[in-house]
Amino acid sequence: MHGRFEAVDDAHYKTFEWIFESDGGEDYESNESDKINEDSDSDEGDDLRRSSSELFKHWLSLGRDIFHISGKLGSGKSTLMKFLCEHDRTRGGLQQWASTFTYAIGPDGRYKCDRKLVFASFFFWKPGTLLQKSLSGLYRSLLHDVLNSCPELIPMLLLDQWNEAKSMPWQVQTQLQLGTKDIKAAFTRLRENQNLYEKHCFCYFIDGLDEYEETRSEDYTEIVKILSDWTKKSRGNVKLCVSSREYNVFLNAFSSERRIRLQDLTRRDMERYVREKLQIDKREDSETLIQAIVDKGDGIFLWVALVVKTLRDRLEASHELLVLKSELDSLPDELEGLFTHLLRSLDKSARKRTYQLFAVITEGNPCATGYLSPLACSFLENYYENKAFAMVPDFPYYITEAAARNERAVLAYKSINGYCRGLLEFKRNNPGDETPCLTFIHRSIPEFLSTTNIEDDMNLLRILSLWKRFLSSCLLKYGQRLPAAFREEK
Repeated sequence: MHGRFEAVDDAHYKTFEWIFESDGGEDYESNESDKINEDSDSDEGDDLRRSSSELFKHWLSLGRDIFHISGKLGSGKSTLMKFLCEHDRTRGGLQQWASTFTYAIGPDGRYKCDRKLVFASFFFWKPGTLLQKSLSGLYRSLLHDVLNSCPELIPMLLLDQWNEAKSMPWQVQTQLQLGTKDIKAAFTRLRENQNLYEKHCFCYFIDGLDEYEETRSEDYTEIVKILSDWTKKSRGNVKLCVSSREYNVFLNAFSSERRIRLQDLTRRDMERYVREKLQIDKREDSETLIQAIVDKGDGIFLWVALVVKTLRDRLEASHELLVLKSELDSLPDELEGLFTHLLRSLDKSARKRTYQLFAVITEGNPCATGYLSPLACSFLENYYENKAFAMVPDFPYYITEAAARNERAVLAYKSINGYCRGLLEFKRNNPGDETPCLTFIHRSIPEFLSTTNIEDDMNLLRILSLWKRFLSSCLLKYGQRLPAAFREEK
């Protein structure tokens, strides 16, 4: 349920703190390089950040309806949404909103009534499971978090299930089953029951509306209507912060008076990120390079992050800034063009292996998408040498010692990092996962892989058939010869 939220990278140090800056300047302490380059943003840019900050903070503490965070592909919308969900200032502002007194009618006339703040979030994820990209998943997740925070609402929202549970003897242990209709009915009660708002107010952060998977009956227009009706019918007791790409359906539906455009606001964040990641000593020349990277990135944080990784790799071989500047000039300034450039820069063997990993992750096999751990990836080299390595009678790769497993996992990290150009990484999909699994660094990559040229290139290397064979052969052996190593990972 919270897998996508956990998978989003934490904001880089100091990134996005501007959204909570005070009237007199930034809340956080600027370092020396920031002070030297404090004029790197134009006055207009500073004014825009300041006005956007005030707009968002006012909405948190006093506003209503829907606040819209829009931005280009890869501009950092999900990172900002996670930052806001976890920041104390977000809760503080919402608590101020919740503590504004409302009035109710009692036996003795009107009286003041404090409201309890209920906060929940949901991050749509198109490459994920059905529940991660559907309205049903949104309803289930928000209901779970609301009822976890306010169990006193269970009898009201899950009426039939509550009555059934009460009618059973206490000694009988039963498992509650909630179907799609039950969830939808409970969510409708949450939206429409005005009695809830006497003592509760609700704020939800919903990330990636464009990552919702449309159906014939429920497209983007329908989900926008549902969210808008919810806030209107609540009479100011429900408000939402949503993020999306700049699709017309969202720009037309949400008020421009409660919207920030992310790529117009993150220049200084990107400068700081580049400066701290590259760690170049020659200040004068390095600042020229930093500004060139940020200019070319044009508000796309993902582009900047990938380029910085590429330049850091060049720094391992040469510290000449002219070399880095020449490399930067050769890079495409569009995200898809950069993906293509990074893949084309690989030799044929490395590109083939990278495409094979792409194919495993996009194939939809649960073993591939959920359990391709570093240890599992360490067997790829064995597969390249012998396609039937997992079926040999005297299997030589039986691993029980933790040290040996860790050694193989470290080698897999290095190997994949070497030939995937930063497009894949190991992440923990869920908070309780002990072992990370291989995944794309951003949802734009599987979208890019579906383009005709790349699909043709991957098919030319006969990827899918090879990797289906790899999965089927290895899964057979995992259950017989590698129970300790692979069942622990699973």
